[in-house]
Amino acid sequence: MKSDLDQFQVEHADIGNIESITIGFNDDNKRQAAWLLESVDIETKETVYHFQAQCWLSNRLGSNSSWITIRPDKNNDYINYSVSIKTGKSNITSNVILCIYGDKKTTKLFPLRTIKNGTKVKFDKDDYFEFDLKDINVGKIEKINIGHDGQGNEQKWLLKSVRIEKNDEHYV
Repeated sequence: MKSDLDQFQVEHADIGNIESITIGFNDDNKRQAAWLLESVDIETKETVYHFQAQCWLSNRLGSNSSWITIRPDKNNDYINYSVSIKTGKSNITSNVILCIYGDKKTTKLFPLRTIKNGTKVKFDKDDYFEFDLKDINVGKIEKINIGHDGQGNEQKWLLKSVRIEKNDEHYV
């Protein structure tokens, strides 16, 4: 995975407080391009805004998935997500990642490394794992992107189910 820092200078009249940004790309050549957007920092004369994305942008994930609207980080906007994962007849030694897409926002990219009790996770076959994650409220959950980074010796992974609970809402 290549990691680059791109910097742009844009001169514009003062627009006041930045509440959100929309960022992405057009895949006009239909190359099925993908981009892992980690974060965006915007510096004005008065403020530095940090927008945490940590999500893949790609048309391969469905329509309108090559663009994201995100708000600047505010810790008091965070909620708890309880994520339960059941695995099937094979295990994986790669690093597993999860991103939650809602009708309002998208979470950062979560590396699923430690389960609720603090134990480092090993995604064995026919097992059950629970994670506590904290991030912005995405609104009604519409989809997730769960996968792995391709590292490790065992990469044939069967995922039986994913259950996400937030506030009083349950998604399977």
